[in-house]
Amino acid sequence: MTLVSAVTPTYNRADYIEGAIATVREQTHDPIEHVVVVDGSTDDTREVLAGYEDDPDVRVLYNDRNRGIAYSFDRAVRAADGEYVAILGDDDRWRPPKTERQLRAMERLSGLVDDPGSYCGVYTAGVRQGPDGTAERIDTGAAGDLWPEILLENVLIPDSSKLIRRDAVLGVGGFDTDFPHAVDWELGIRLAREYNWAYLPEVLVERAFHADNVSGDIQFGDPAYEVEAKELVYGKYRDAVETHVRGPFLGALEKQRGLAALEAGDRLDAVGHLARAARHDPSVTVLATLALSALGPGAYRAAWRLNDRLA
Repeated sequence: MTLVSAVTPTYNRADYIEGAIATVREQTHDPIEHVVVVDGSTDDTREVLAGYEDDPDVRVLYNDRNRGIAYSFDRAVRAADGEYVAILGDDDRWRPPKTERQLRAMERLSGLVDDPGSYCGVYTAGVRQGPDGTAERIDTGAAGDLWPEILLENVLIPDSSKLIRRDAVLGVGGFDTDFPHAVDWELGIRLAREYNWAYLPEVLVERAFHADNVSGDIQFGDPAYEVEAKELVYGKYRDAVETHVRGPFLGALEKQRGLAALEAGDRLDAVGHLARAARHDPSVTVLATLALSALGPGAYRAAWRLNDRLA
Protein backbone atom coordinates (compact mmCIF):
# COMPACT_ATOMS: atom_id res chain seq x y z
CA MET A 1 0.00 0.00 0.00
CA THR A 2 1.10 3.57 -0.74
CA LEU A 3 2.53 5.37 2.28
CA VAL A 4 1.15 8.90 2.62
CA SER A 5 2.66 11.52 4.91
CA ALA A 6 0.38 14.16 6.39
CA VAL A 7 2.44 17.29 7.15
CA THR A 8 1.26 19.83 9.73
CA PRO A 9 3.06 22.89 11.12
CA THR A 10 1.62 24.26 14.34
CA TYR A 11 2.26 27.35 16.42
CA ASN A 12 0.43 28.02 19.68
CA ARG A 13 -2.57 25.94 18.66
CA ALA A 14 -2.76 23.48 21.56
CA ASP A 15 -6.54 23.52 21.30
CA TYR A 16 -6.51 22.46 17.63
CA ILE A 17 -3.61 20.08 17.08
CA GLU A 18 -5.28 16.99 18.58
CA GLY A 19 -8.17 17.44 16.18
CA ALA A 20 -5.71 17.48 13.28
CA ILE A 21 -4.12 14.24 14.50
CA ALA A 22 -7.55 12.68 14.92
CA THR A 23 -8.63 13.58 11.39
CA VAL A 24 -5.57 11.78 9.98
CA ARG A 25 -6.21 8.72 12.13
CA GLU A 26 -9.79 8.55 10.85
CA GLN A 27 -8.75 8.21 7.21
CA THR A 28 -9.93 5.05 5.47
CA HIS A 29 -6.55 4.73 3.73
CA ASP A 30 -3.72 3.02 5.56
CA PRO A 31 -0.76 3.52 6.00
CA ILE A 32 -0.46 7.22 6.82
CA GLU A 33 2.23 8.81 8.93
CA HIS A 34 1.71 12.25 10.45
CA VAL A 35 4.68 14.61 10.67
CA VAL A 36 3.94 17.52 13.00
CA VAL A 37 6.38 20.43 13.28
CA VAL A 38 6.01 22.60 16.37
CA ASP A 39 7.21 26.04 15.38
CA GLY A 40 8.48 27.40 18.69
CA SER A 41 5.12 27.26 20.47
CA THR A 42 4.94 28.83 23.92
CA ASP A 43 1.54 27.45 24.94
CA ASP A 44 0.66 23.89 26.05
CA THR A 45 1.36 22.29 22.66
CA ARG A 46 4.37 20.30 23.92
CA GLU A 47 2.37 18.87 26.81
CA VAL A 48 -0.51 17.93 24.50
CA LEU A 49 1.79 16.19 22.02
CA ALA A 50 3.60 14.30 24.78
CA GLY A 51 0.65 11.92 24.73
CA TYR A 52 1.70 10.74 21.24
CA GLU A 53 5.33 9.88 22.04
CA ASP A 54 4.62 6.14 21.78
CA ASP A 55 2.46 6.42 18.66
CA PRO A 56 4.50 5.03 15.73
CA ASP A 57 2.33 6.89 13.21
CA VAL A 58 2.89 10.35 14.71
CA ARG A 59 6.29 12.05 14.50
CA VAL A 60 6.73 15.37 16.26
CA LEU A 61 9.61 17.70 15.40
CA TYR A 62 10.44 20.87 17.33
CA ASN A 63 11.95 24.00 15.80
CA ASP A 64 14.51 25.73 18.02
CA ARG A 65 12.49 28.96 17.67
CA ASN A 66 9.58 30.36 15.67
CA ARG A 67 10.75 30.09 12.07
CA GLY A 68 7.51 30.56 10.14
CA ILE A 69 5.07 28.36 8.28
CA ALA A 70 7.17 27.90 5.12
CA TYR A 71 10.20 26.65 7.07
CA SER A 72 8.01 24.30 9.11
CA PHE A 73 6.22 22.88 6.06
CA ASP A 74 9.54 22.40 4.31
CA ARG A 75 11.05 20.62 7.31
CA ALA A 76 8.04 18.32 7.53
CA VAL A 77 8.19 17.40 3.84
CA ARG A 78 11.91 16.66 3.98
CA ALA A 79 11.45 14.48 7.07
CA ALA A 80 8.51 12.58 5.57
CA ASP A 81 8.85 9.03 4.27
CA GLY A 82 5.69 8.89 2.16
CA GLU A 83 5.43 8.74 -1.61
CA TYR A 84 2.85 11.50 -1.28
CA VAL A 85 2.62 14.40 1.15
CA ALA A 86 -0.78 15.67 2.24
CA ILE A 87 -0.93 19.29 3.37
CA LEU A 88 -2.94 19.73 6.59
CA GLY A 89 -3.41 22.93 8.56
CA ASP A 90 -3.73 22.30 12.29
CA ASP A 91 -7.22 23.83 12.28
CA ASP A 92 -8.50 22.02 9.17
CA ARG A 93 -10.30 18.69 9.13
CA TRP A 94 -10.51 15.94 6.50
CA ARG A 95 -13.46 13.72 5.80
CA PRO A 96 -12.53 10.04 6.29
CA PRO A 97 -12.32 8.91 2.63
CA LYS A 98 -10.25 11.90 1.44
CA THR A 99 -6.85 10.24 1.07
CA GLU A 100 -8.26 7.03 -0.37
CA ARG A 101 -10.29 8.90 -2.99
CA GLN A 102 -7.31 11.03 -3.99
CA LEU A 103 -5.00 8.05 -4.43
CA ARG A 104 -7.63 6.39 -6.62
CA ALA A 105 -7.88 9.57 -8.69
CA MET A 106 -4.12 9.54 -9.25
CA GLU A 107 -4.25 5.87 -10.22
CA ARG A 108 -7.01 6.54 -12.74
CA LEU A 109 -4.81 9.05 -14.54
CA SER A 110 -2.78 6.17 -16.00
CA GLY A 111 -5.78 5.20 -18.11
CA LEU A 112 -6.88 8.72 -18.96
CA VAL A 113 -3.76 10.63 -20.00
CA ASP A 114 -0.70 9.83 -22.09
CA ASP A 115 1.79 10.81 -19.39
CA PRO A 116 0.51 10.31 -15.82
CA GLY A 117 3.94 11.36 -14.53
CA SER A 118 3.21 14.88 -15.78
CA TYR A 119 0.77 15.29 -12.86
CA CYS A 120 2.19 16.34 -9.49
CA GLY A 121 -0.92 15.73 -7.42
CA VAL A 122 -4.63 16.17 -6.82
CA TYR A 123 -6.71 18.53 -4.72
CA THR A 124 -10.41 18.47 -3.81
CA ALA A 125 -13.40 20.67 -3.11
CA GLY A 126 -14.13 21.75 0.45
CA VAL A 127 -16.30 23.86 2.69
CA ARG A 128 -15.42 26.68 5.02
CA GLN A 129 -17.39 28.32 7.76
CA GLY A 130 -17.52 32.10 7.62
CA PRO A 131 -17.29 34.47 10.58
CA ASP A 132 -21.09 34.72 10.57
CA GLY A 133 -21.50 30.95 10.78
CA THR A 134 -22.54 30.44 7.16
CA ALA A 135 -20.93 27.65 5.16
CA GLU A 136 -19.37 28.27 1.76
CA ARG A 137 -18.37 25.63 -0.77
CA ILE A 138 -14.84 25.94 -2.18
CA ASP A 139 -14.88 24.48 -5.67
CA THR A 140 -12.58 26.15 -8.22
CA GLY A 141 -12.58 23.27 -10.71
CA ALA A 142 -9.16 24.29 -12.05
CA ALA A 143 -7.23 21.31 -13.44
CA GLY A 144 -4.63 20.28 -15.99
CA ASP A 145 -2.10 22.86 -17.13
CA LEU A 146 -2.60 25.88 -14.86
CA TRP A 147 0.43 27.87 -16.02
CA PRO A 148 0.51 30.87 -16.31
CA GLU A 149 -3.05 31.57 -15.06
CA ILE A 150 -2.10 30.49 -11.53
CA LEU A 151 -0.04 33.68 -11.29
CA LEU A 152 -3.32 35.61 -11.09
CA GLU A 153 -4.72 33.86 -8.03
CA ASN A 154 -4.39 30.73 -5.95
CA VAL A 155 -6.95 28.36 -7.45
CA LEU A 156 -5.50 25.34 -5.63
CA ILE A 157 -7.77 25.73 -2.62
CA PRO A 158 -8.57 24.72 0.02
CA ASP A 159 -4.88 24.44 0.88
CA SER A 160 -5.41 21.39 3.10
CA SER A 161 -6.97 19.45 0.23
CA LYS A 162 -3.70 18.91 -1.64
CA LEU A 163 -2.12 15.46 -2.02
CA ILE A 164 1.22 15.94 -3.80
CA ARG A 165 4.00 13.63 -4.94
CA ARG A 166 6.85 14.20 -2.52
CA ASP A 167 9.45 13.91 -5.29
CA ALA A 168 7.66 16.71 -7.20
CA VAL A 169 7.72 19.04 -4.18
CA LEU A 170 11.41 18.40 -3.58
CA GLY A 171 12.11 18.58 -7.32
CA VAL A 172 10.98 22.20 -7.47
CA GLY A 173 12.94 23.07 -4.33
CA GLY A 174 10.38 22.56 -1.56
CA PHE A 175 8.70 25.44 0.23
CA ASP A 176 10.31 28.86 -0.13
CA THR A 177 11.42 29.63 3.42
CA ASP A 178 11.82 33.33 2.55
CA PHE A 179 8.08 33.65 1.91
CA PRO A 180 6.27 34.87 5.07
CA HIS A 181 2.75 34.40 3.68
CA ALA A 182 0.93 32.83 0.71
CA VAL A 183 3.35 29.89 0.88
CA ASP A 184 0.86 27.41 -0.61
CA TRP A 185 0.18 29.68 -3.57
CA GLU A 186 3.91 30.19 -4.18
CA LEU A 187 4.64 26.46 -4.13
CA GLY A 188 1.62 25.87 -6.36
CA ILE A 189 3.04 28.32 -8.91
CA ARG A 190 6.34 26.45 -9.17
CA LEU A 191 4.60 23.09 -9.37
CA ALA A 192 2.20 24.36 -12.06
CA ARG A 193 5.13 25.58 -14.12
CA GLU A 194 6.51 22.02 -14.25
CA TYR A 195 3.45 19.76 -13.81
CA ASN A 196 -0.28 19.41 -14.32
CA TRP A 197 -2.80 19.25 -11.48
CA ALA A 198 -5.73 16.85 -11.06
CA TYR A 199 -8.95 17.87 -9.34
CA LEU A 200 -11.53 15.85 -7.43
CA PRO A 201 -14.88 17.71 -7.17
CA GLU A 202 -15.87 16.15 -3.85
CA VAL A 203 -16.16 18.07 -0.60
CA LEU A 204 -13.50 16.30 1.47
CA VAL A 205 -12.05 19.14 3.56
CA GLU A 206 -13.68 21.30 6.22
CA ARG A 207 -12.31 24.61 7.39
CA ALA A 208 -13.58 26.80 10.22
CA PHE A 209 -13.01 30.53 10.61
CA HIS A 210 -11.66 31.83 13.91
CA ALA A 211 -9.98 34.98 15.17
CA ASP A 212 -6.35 33.77 14.94
CA ASN A 213 -6.73 32.05 11.58
CA VAL A 214 -4.32 34.17 9.54
CA SER A 215 -4.48 32.13 6.34
CA GLY A 216 -8.25 32.30 6.54
CA ASP A 217 -8.16 36.08 6.19
CA ILE A 218 -7.27 35.97 2.52
CA GLN A 219 -9.92 33.34 1.88
CA PHE A 220 -12.58 35.49 3.47
CA GLY A 221 -11.59 38.50 1.43
CA ASP A 222 -9.30 40.62 3.60
CA PRO A 223 -8.04 43.15 1.01
CA ALA A 224 -4.88 44.05 2.97
CA TYR A 225 -3.83 40.39 3.11
CA GLU A 226 -4.66 39.96 -0.58
CA VAL A 227 -2.46 42.96 -1.38
CA GLU A 228 0.45 41.51 0.61
CA ALA A 229 0.11 38.11 -1.08
CA LYS A 230 -0.01 39.61 -4.58
CA GLU A 231 2.94 41.90 -3.87
CA LEU A 232 5.00 38.93 -2.69
CA VAL A 233 4.15 36.96 -5.82
CA TYR A 234 4.86 39.95 -8.04
CA GLY A 235 8.20 40.49 -6.35
CA LYS A 236 9.33 36.94 -7.05
CA TYR A 237 7.64 36.35 -10.42
CA ARG A 238 7.70 39.82 -11.92
CA ASP A 239 9.17 38.74 -15.27
CA ALA A 240 6.60 35.97 -15.69
CA VAL A 241 3.74 38.26 -14.67
CA GLU A 242 4.86 40.99 -17.06
CA THR A 243 5.21 38.47 -19.88
CA HIS A 244 2.00 36.50 -19.44
CA VAL A 245 -0.65 38.21 -17.28
CA ARG A 246 0.40 41.82 -16.79
CA GLY A 247 -2.95 43.59 -17.29
CA PRO A 248 -5.19 41.26 -15.24
CA PHE A 249 -2.59 40.88 -12.47
CA LEU A 250 -1.89 44.58 -12.01
CA GLY A 251 -5.59 45.31 -12.34
CA ALA A 252 -6.36 42.83 -9.54
CA LEU A 253 -3.52 44.21 -7.39
CA GLU A 254 -4.72 47.81 -7.75
CA LYS A 255 -8.29 46.70 -7.10
CA GLN A 256 -7.24 45.08 -3.82
CA ARG A 257 -5.22 48.16 -2.89
CA GLY A 258 -8.32 50.23 -3.54
CA LEU A 259 -10.48 47.97 -1.40
CA ALA A 260 -7.91 48.06 1.39
CA ALA A 261 -7.96 51.86 1.26
CA LEU A 262 -11.76 51.79 1.28
CA GLU A 263 -11.73 49.56 4.36
CA ALA A 264 -9.35 52.03 6.02
CA GLY A 265 -11.75 54.90 5.30
CA ASP A 266 -9.55 56.63 2.70
CA ARG A 267 -12.09 57.01 -0.11
CA LEU A 268 -9.93 59.34 -2.24
CA ASP A 269 -6.98 56.92 -2.20
CA ALA A 270 -9.39 54.06 -2.96
CA VAL A 271 -10.76 55.80 -6.05
CA GLY A 272 -7.21 56.43 -7.29
CA HIS A 273 -6.23 52.77 -6.98
CA LEU A 274 -9.47 51.57 -8.56
CA ALA A 275 -9.08 53.99 -11.45
CA ARG A 276 -5.62 52.54 -12.10
CA ALA A 277 -7.11 49.05 -11.83
CA ALA A 278 -9.61 49.93 -14.54
CA ARG A 279 -6.81 51.15 -16.78
CA HIS A 280 -4.93 47.87 -16.37
CA ASP A 281 -8.02 45.69 -16.65
CA PRO A 282 -11.18 47.43 -17.91
CA SER A 283 -13.44 44.59 -16.91
CA VAL A 284 -17.00 44.83 -15.64
CA THR A 285 -15.90 43.74 -12.14
CA VAL A 286 -13.26 46.45 -11.81
CA LEU A 287 -15.54 49.16 -13.20
CA ALA A 288 -18.37 48.10 -10.88
CA THR A 289 -16.01 48.20 -7.90
CA LEU A 290 -14.85 51.67 -8.94
CA ALA A 291 -18.44 52.86 -9.06
CA LEU A 292 -19.28 51.34 -5.67
CA SER A 293 -16.21 52.92 -4.07
CA ALA A 294 -17.82 56.32 -4.45
CA LEU A 295 -20.57 55.15 -2.11
CA GLY A 296 -18.18 54.01 0.61
CA PRO A 297 -17.33 50.65 2.24
CA GLY A 298 -20.89 49.96 3.38
CA ALA A 299 -22.23 49.84 -0.17
CA TYR A 300 -19.36 47.68 -1.33
CA ARG A 301 -19.80 45.22 1.56
CA ALA A 302 -23.53 44.94 0.86
CA ALA A 303 -22.88 44.19 -2.81
CA TRP A 304 -20.20 41.69 -1.85
CA ARG A 305 -22.55 39.82 0.52
CA LEU A 306 -25.27 39.75 -2.15
CA ASN A 307 -22.81 38.34 -4.69
CA ASP A 308 -21.71 35.63 -2.26
CA ARG A 309 -25.30 34.59 -1.57
CA LEU A 310 -26.15 34.47 -5.27
CA ALA A 311 -23.03 32.37 -5.89
